[in-house]
Amino acid sequence: MRSGPHTIRWAVMLLVCAASLSSTQTPQQFKFNAGPDTAISITNDIGDVSVHPGTGRQVVVTTSPGSQSTKVEATQSGNRIDVRTRRVQQGTTDPVNYDVTVPMDARVSVRTVQGQIQIDKLKGDVAAETDNGKINVSDIGSAHVHLRSLSGPMSVANVRNGHVELTSISGSIDMNAVNGPYVSANTTDGNITYRGNFGGAGDYSLTTHKGDIDVFLPANGSYPVNTHSIKGTVENDFQPQAISSPGASSPTGSSSLTGDSKAGSPSVQLRSFSGKIRVKKQ
Repeated sequence: MRSGPHTIRWAVMLLVCAASLSSTQTPQQFKFNAGPDTAISITNDIGDVSVHPGTGRQVVVTTSPGSQSTKVEATQSGNRIDVRTRRVQQGTTDPVNYDVTVPMDARVSVRTVQGQIQIDKLKGDVAAETDNGKINVSDIGSAHVHLRSLSGPMSVANVRNGHVELTSISGSIDMNAVNGPYVSANTTDGNITYRGNFGGAGDYSLTTHKGDIDVFLPANGSYPVNTHSIKGTVENDFQPQAISSPGASSPTGSSSLTGDSKAGSPSVQLRSFSGKIRVKKQ
């Protein structure tokens, strides 16, 4: 019996479908018992990572979709849990997404190249680093928050009493209701936006080289904000006292404004080389 062209085409299609199905793995899940002061480290080159609190003292890592070209390795040593994506075949770009539940007080560190990082509702220290992905961190209480990116944007919201350090080369930084004893945001080419209230007696430093800085504060407050832009302009709705440039020590065309600082009030420094600085009333 001879095979016609239609039979051959159907056979080829079936082989392609079978190969496609075999290349996709079912979701994997790893479970670990977590004691106090547990640290979780996640390294994923391509794919999204979401970390949020679960119930009880357990870490649950669920990964999907994955393929035969990737392998997820998860190990525990004492109070440290390490999870990483390993490329079985070099050069493959199949994404692996992570959904991770942890105890609320766990310390979390996430590293990606591409893909979104989402971390929320934790009370332990948070560290995240990415090249091109986006970082979203929200609802963190009384903890260290250290975020770094090359070009990926950052969004940080509702961080209370935090030690916050945000650094990017060209990504934008957006903060909403972020306060604590130390808050620093630094980007070379990106813009910085801050919405909220500089609370307590903390040190706040927002610095960009080429980007703009926009700060939105409650209209009924009093804020000792010190601003300086070398080649850009400064606008401040709270009408602080203007400072004249002190001659040769300050470049021509620089703009500076300052507000009165009182004992127990926060220290706020806004710095840009060529970007605009705007302090606005909400």
